[in-house]
Amino acid sequence: MIFHIIWAVLISALSAFSAWQYFDFQDTRTSLVATIEQQSTEMVELEQKNIERISNIQTLFREYQSGSTNLTKALEKELASQELDFQEKIAEIERKKEISEKLLANTNEDLVSNIESLTEKIFDLESNSKTDIISKWDDIIVRLECNYLEAERSFGSGVYFGSNSPIDFGAGNSQVILTNSHVIEEDLETPTDCTITFNSGEEIMVTQSKEEDSIFSFFESFDAGFISLGASSTPQILPDPSIEYNLCNIRPQNGDEIITLGYPRIGSQEGITTTEGIISGYDEEFFITSAKIGQGNSGGAGISVKNDCYFGIPTLVKKDEVESLGRILDITKIFE
Repeated sequence: MIFHIIWAVLISALSAFSAWQYFDFQDTRTSLVATIEQQSTEMVELEQKNIERISNIQTLFREYQSGSTNLTKALEKELASQELDFQEKIAEIERKKEISEKLLANTNEDLVSNIESLTEKIFDLESNSKTDIISKWDDIIVRLECNYLEAERSFGSGVYFGSNSPIDFGAGNSQVILTNSHVIEEDLETPTDCTITFNSGEEIMVTQSKEEDSIFSFFESFDAGFISLGASSTPQILPDPSIEYNLCNIRPQNGDEIITLGYPRIGSQEGITTTEGIISGYDEEFFITSAKIGQGNSGGAGISVKNDCYFGIPTLVKKDEVESLGRILDITKIFE
């Protein structure tokens, strides 16, 4: 009986325990199911978020690609715009260049015209300058014609130096005619008389008297000499003895323009003749010049155009019976 009671109690206890276990299991299961469901929901949500994230990334990527395309298009458009702007600028530059070339052409034409006009003016000034030089010196350039007892008559030119001369011709020679020695000497014979004709046309004759000292003097080693006029009986014919003489203190250089003044046998017989040229060299005591020096021109004046000064005696030189033209005896060599 007790056994049955104990057994009944045990059975009740077991039943109660089983029931408790069952309900506890059910609770646990419910809790687990709920947890699983929650986790599933969370996983679904996470998956959804992941899907959305992937979609967003894909959208962003597509937008990036679209943006790159748009950027490329924008760049291409900008480049096309810049190319068009560049071409417009090139066209503008070409237009300005064409205008500049036209202006330059017109300027060149004007420049050429101005240069030609200026050249003409310079030529006129040079011509006027040379005219002034000639008019300054022509009064003292003379024609010489000398007679001899035996030798043939000689012709040449000379330069009158008066009392104001910068060249010292020695005592008693206050008025002289400087010339080449070959003009006033032939075969070692001096003239009996010489006719001196000035540019004005006035003439004086000087005669060598046997009783008087020679009026003809010569410079040793040089083709130069002079006629001493002494106390001329016709002073009114002679140039002003106080005339200013300008001797060159600077030696003419190669390329310098010069003129020669004299009375060549061939050419004008009415007045002084001028030839033009340049200094082209130097040979011993002579300047070499392109100016023609003919017979009769010897003894005249070589004038520097640049400095308007007297620098030498035009001299006709003969070598081996052939006339060698274009030499001017350096005046400084004679009076060193």
